[in-house]
Amino acid sequence: MRLAEAVRAALAMVEHPATRWRAAPAPYPDLADAGFRWLRRHRYWFAYTIEAEGAVIHSIVYDAAHIPARWR
Repeated sequence: MRLAEAVRAALAMVEHPATRWRAAPAPYPDLADAGFRWLRRHRYWFAYTIEAEGAVIHSIVYDAAHIPARWR
């Protein structure tokens, strides 16, 4: 249930121009090299890009997961 809420909130945020995003989750600064924008909603990290057609969410990762191990 919380995942569905987080997805809805993230979708609303990624297309809003004032959304504050991060280059990578704080514990994993090396993920900034991937070039995604990151934001956190509830217990989930969302990696996304802004394309000409709109925002694209590429990944959703639970915050307690070891993200680099699941990322590459």
